[in-house]
Amino acid sequence: MPICELAAYTKSMGGSLFSAMQALYAEFGYYHSVIDNFVFEGLSGMEKMESIMTRLRSGRPKEIAGLRVTVLSDYLTGKNYDCASGAEKEAGLPTSNVLEYHLEGGHSV
Repeated sequence: MPICELAAYTKSMGGSLFSAMQALYAEFGYYHSVIDNFVFEGLSGMEKMESIMTRLRSGRPKEIAGLRVTVLSDYLTGKNYDCASGAEKEAGLPTSNVLEYHLEGGHSV
């Protein structure tokens, strides 16, 4: 319904949804999001994935794509690790074999 309201409003003002979107981009900038999924099939795939995750946990990267890693969220332990101070705190994360890297500039991987 909100998008229908916006369409009706912009039409009544002589505009369009596209022009409203362009105005938002001009004021706030663009947002770019990319999702990559990797599939590891079968028992050998599970072993490979476990090996990769173990390696990532034991050797935390200091930067990714030239951006400094600021916080590491480990969903397996439920903790956030501050990479500058080394401090860790409970994050209340759901338990899953997932690592999330928070990078400078508000980026994340």
